[in-house]
Amino acid sequence: MPHKENYVKSIYAETWLEDDIVVQSLNPYINEVNLQMAKQLVADRKMASGAEEKAVPVLLLVNNIVNAHKETHEYYATEEPFINIIAIAMVIDNFVARLVASIIFTFKKSSVPTEIFGNKEKALRWLQQYK
Repeated sequence: MPHKENYVKSIYAETWLEDDIVVQSLNPYINEVNLQMAKQLVADRKMASGAEEKAVPVLLLVNNIVNAHKETHEYYATEEPFINIIAIAMVIDNFVARLVASIIFTFKKSSVPTEIFGNKEKALRWLQQYK
């Protein structure tokens, strides 16, 4: 079983560093992201990365999120959420959420390479190129 380094747990997610990838698993009871949550998720990722100067890939395990507030979109349009992130692989477990994310990323390009996947194994294989 892989070792979870720099483990951080908040009301929104569990986040850790595993094999030089920050893994963030969002709580399944959350179905939308507001600005406060977005900022906490970013802070958790920074803590889990363990080093401010080291950029890492991120594996984001999204469960039931189907909506993000306008302020959240504006926040993610800034550079702050992507500091020290090389790439993001999002694993989205349901069709509706995957469709919503695909639409969002079609119109709002991320400042780092970002891909959406249906399973964790494919996402991890894609992230290997950024390690």
